[in-house]
Amino acid sequence: MKFASTILLISSAILLTGNAVAGPTIVLKVNPPPAAWSTVGIGEKLTIRMSRDSGLRVIRVDEADDALPKFPADRYNLDSLVNWGLEVGGQYLMLVDVHHERLERRKTWQVPLFFHKYVTMGVIDGEFRLIDLTRGELLVAKPFRREQEARRIFQASPDDDINDPDLHMTAPGKQVFFDRLENSLCDQLLESIGFIERGDDGE
Repeated sequence: MKFASTILLISSAILLTGNAVAGPTIVLKVNPPPAAWSTVGIGEKLTIRMSRDSGLRVIRVDEADDALPKFPADRYNLDSLVNWGLEVGGQYLMLVDVHHERLERRKTWQVPLFFHKYVTMGVIDGEFRLIDLTRGELLVAKPFRREQEARRIFQASPDDDINDPDLHMTAPGKQVFFDRLENSLCDQLLESIGFIERGDDGE
């Protein structure tokens, strides 16, 4: 498939570092939710991971960056995105729209008249797009969702309280938890484009 072959090219360019082959330039644009729990953020985490490979150039674009061309008003128009990405100087454009980053409480299991199990789940969902700027092609556009259990409790049947205080998390606890959840999401996104994090020895 065309998508699979293009991803293979990206992976090969990333792995073939050194003087002979220059790696690709990826423009990274992350649109975070209005209120994120973590202190670093998905955009910074992705940049750190990808920049560890000396054969890959990452251009991260923030809304407040006045030095680069203004991001298109129509964020779903392929031609506008391609023209913008080429003007920035990239070969590929990686767009990550984070729609929600939240905690949810759910009843996940019960034995009628005896027990209930409630959990607090962390959820991140949004959409990921990858565009080949040199060919003007949308390689992938798909939603993503990452979930992770934060707290759990078992209750006797008469209690059945989804607002149990034991399901709550402190503010510092939320920061630590969402930091881990965002790292897990970054792994998922990078795996989807064939990016492999290598160790310091380059293997």
